[in-house]
Amino acid sequence: TGTGTLVLATSPSLVTPNIGAASGTALASTVSITSSGSSGIGYVTGAGGTVIQGTNKSTAVTLDNISGQITMNGANLNNNTAVTFRVNNNTISATDVPTVAISGGTASVYFISVVQVAAGYFDIAVINFSGGALAEALEINFAVIKAANN
Repeated sequence: TGTGTLVLATSPSLVTPNIGAASGTALASTVSITSSGSSGIGYVTGAGGTVIQGTNKSTAVTLDNISGQITMNGANLNNNTAVTFRVNNNTISATDVPTVAISGGTASVYFISVVQVAAGYFDIAVINFSGGALAEALEINFAVIKAANN
């Protein structure tokens, strides 16, 4: 309560945090960037996209987003058979690391991997090891980790 002026015995010391260079769209840091919250670190709503594969499981798709979901064609994939398809994506550099995960389809019967990365695209291989033929429109989530080699 009351009014007046605050008098300190010594001047306060203000410290500017060293977070590197930051702007409205980028943050550069020479130290670790971590998250202690349950939201984690990732892309915001609007950064992703979706695409549905046409014709067959080897048909290329185009999705020019840094993350997204691919719904594969529902064609048959025989047991112990691999299919590879291209994801054309103008956000991809040759040094990037696309990550993939199956989010829809029969659990634990497919192997999925990115098998090639180049400027403008990456290739995904899917292998059915269920013991029988499957005809499912798998849903594949992907996110791109931007990387550099210098």
